Formats: sequence, structure tokens, C-alpha cells
Amino acid sequence: MLLRNVHIANQNEISDIQLSGEKIVSVIETDNDAVEENAITFDNAVAFPGLINSHDHLDFNLFPSLGEIQYDNYQEWATHIHSKYKKEIDEVLQVPQALRAQWGLYKNLLCGVTTVVDHGVEHSFEQPVIEVFQHCQSLHSVAFEKNWRMKLNNISNMQKPVVIHAGEGIDAGACDEIKTLINSNYIRRKVIAVHGIAMTSMQAAKFSALVWCPASNYFMFGQTASIGQIKRFVPILFGSDSTLTASWDIWQHIHAARKDGGLTDKELFASLTTAPADVWKMNDVGKIAKNQQADIIVADKKDNQGWDAVLSVTPENILLVTKKGEIQLFDERLLQQLDEQHIAINDFEAVQVNGAIKYVRGNIHQLINNIRSYHPQVIIPVEIVQTKSPSYVHAH
Repeated sequence: MLLRNVHIANQNEISDIQLSGEKIVSVIETDNDAVEENAITFDNAVAFPGLINSHDHLDFNLFPSLGEIQYDNYQEWATHIHSKYKKEIDEVLQVPQALRAQWGLYKNLLCGVTTVVDHGVEHSFEQPVIEVFQHCQSLHSVAFEKNWRMKLNNISNMQKPVVIHAGEGIDAGACDEIKTLINSNYIRRKVIAVHGIAMTSMQAAKFSALVWCPASNYFMFGQTASIGQIKRFVPILFGSDSTLTASWDIWQHIHAARKDGGLTDKELFASLTTAPADVWKMNDVGKIAKNQQADIIVADKKDNQGWDAVLSVTPENILLVTKKGEIQLFDERLLQQLDEQHIAINDFEAVQVNGAIKYVRGNIHQLINNIRSYHPQVIIPVEIVQTKSPSYVHAH
């Protein structure tokens, strides 16, 4: 498959990206006169690696955002929502966990995430539409994880990094919690902290990475980590968290992060691509280059230039998502091209996202209907679209 006539992220030249199997085999200057089968031609589009979301709770993405005040720490928030929003929580928990987690995958795919690091219990997915990274030990937090010291210092898990919420708050206790965690890592496990709002630069140096979730932090606490200082001491990865505390749309989080200014545009892009690929040891993702895994997003460039062409994207702008060289999502504007190349259009179902129609691999219609059979009032940010056959498209 050839992705023709695309701008590579933050580059001026127009390129063709040749895919074979799961890999990128070449990235070359566009030759509009070349004859190529299985070519998808774009107009004014930007291509960049599939995003790596380094922190999500996949089965928590059917919840509305819960909370209405500024909290001092995550314990205060948890106590408040379980007392005030018991009805809303119970309604979502009526939906089987497997269905909730499956929706979490689609939530990410619709935003161009091709790899997600899930935090919590391990899920088993049959032919997932995106990659789920679970080669880590998930501990919730110092306050909520039973026997966390014993689990942290379990030598049989030395080969896996520990991922734990740390410093999720703005009071002195949140900072003390990080100190306790550091001092309790007796066997010097590789620890990746999530949130780190109360984290100091000296504390940051004790961790292997920090996953920054700015949208969730601002919602709960009105502030976020001092990323501009911390980034000098620890790699920064980007996470969305769940819809309990943030929008389903990771691009809204990315736009908020740009306004925060703690990371440069280049650093922000790296926090979603090359930095997590390095930290999580995903050696063949995070770049568009020869021999890299063909996890690619192509989006409408509009009038944007430079980093704006990438970091101003919204879900409705996304034209194509591939995972391991296989199309997982495409915009309706590509329908005729793909049908003419005998792509199995029937493997996809259409949904409307912010007014734009996207074709998504798998049975997303059945998933949405199954979820609503348990919770009819659930808020799902897409609408099912019953589409016409490709032959109808050609005839009209």
C-alpha cells in the first residue's frame, strides 16, 4: 500500500510512504507520474506516527466526568464522588467490564491512538483495533493499593516496570507520598509515576519516567505538574486518563498541554511518540521511517504549517489510521478510493464524530447497542451511521 502526497510531521517536502505487510519500506519524495497499485492519494494532508497513550483506564471510559470542586488529593476526590455520584457510578458498572474496556479501545482509535498503556487489571481482547501494552506491573497508588510495598519489592517482577499514581494532589501529603514511595523501593525497581503534580525536580530524578495527564489534573485540582522544571530530570510521557476526569478526546488534552507551555511543541510531540517508544521498549514504533512498524495517522492539514499541522488536529480531521500496516479507520472521503482498490469495506462500520463520518474496523455498532442495552442513557460521543453500499456511491 502506498500513502501518496503527504507532508511528514513538521517537514516541508511532500512524500510517499510505501508499506509492505506490517512495516514501512520507504519514505520518498512524491512522484506524481509513477503508476502504483494500491495507492491512496491525499490532498493537503499530514502524516505522523500513531499516538502512544501512556496512561488510560480502558474500562473507565463510559463514565461522565465526576467532581465539581477543587480537591486537595485523589483520596478526597474518590471519597466525594462515591458519596455524591453513587447512582451514576452504579449505572456504568452495570455494563460488563469487557464491553467497557472494548469501548476504551475505540475511544483511543477514534483519536488516532494506535498503542495504549492500560492501567489496572489485564484485559484479554480478541483482535483489538489498537495495540494494548500490558507488559508492566500496575499498582494503583500508595493509598489505594493493598500491600503495595510487598508488590513493589517482589523480585520475581524485576523485568517489568512498575506503573503507579504518585503525587496526585496539591497538598503536603501528596508530596510526602512520593517520598514514601521512593524510600520504599528497596530493590530499585524501574518505576514510572503517573500525574506527579506534587513532584519536585529532585524526586523526579528517582523515577524512570513521568506520565503527564494535564487535562485530568486541571479538572480535579486546578493545576498540573511543574513539567517545565521536571522535564530536565525525567522523561515525560503523555496520558489521557479516563473520562472520569477528562474528555474522551485526547486532542483536547494535547491542546491544553500546548497552552500550559511546560513542553515545547517538539517535546510534546515526542511525549506521544518517540519518548514512550523508548521508555516502554517499543523499538519499532513512534517514527515514520524505513523498517518502522506501519502505525500511521494521516490528517487533514488545512491551512496549518509546522507543528500546528500536527498538534492542532481534532478527531474529525483524521483521514486514515493504520496499525501494523492494516487500515483501522478511514474518513468517508476515502471510501471510493479504497473500494476501487478492493479494500474489504464490509469489515468497517460508520460512525459520526463531531459531524464527520468515519469508517471503523470491527463491530462498533453492535458494541454501542450492547452497551446501551445495559445503560440506555450512557453518553457515547459518536453516533451510529447506516451507510449506503459502495456501488451506490459510484452510481451517484
